[in-house]
Amino acid sequence: MDLDSFVIAIVIIMLAVQFQLNWIAFSAAILMIIVSKKASSAIFILAALGIAFFTADQSATYGPLILIGAVIFALLFGLAEAPKEESYPPDMGGLFGGMGI
Repeated sequence: MDLDSFVIAIVIIMLAVQFQLNWIAFSAAILMIIVSKKASSAIFILAALGIAFFTADQSATYGPLILIGAVIFALLFGLAEAPKEESYPPDMGGLFGGMGI
């Protein structure tokens, strides 16, 4: 799971908990756990769900701070994937049949 989908899932979960639509919060969490490829991302989604429920009465005031804290927590503990090295095409020196170009 990439960081963008993690942030969107947290926002959906926080909004659902704030409006007391718990079935949407659990459905979003279950869906993100199913589509995640690593166990650590499932743990982060469950942690975000727990944080959203524990801070439900303060999420209107501290919502952005909770979201930023969850993203920093996920970045520190490895949710973001390492950038892959670019692969360069093979040398194109012989493209013109050795005409000196």
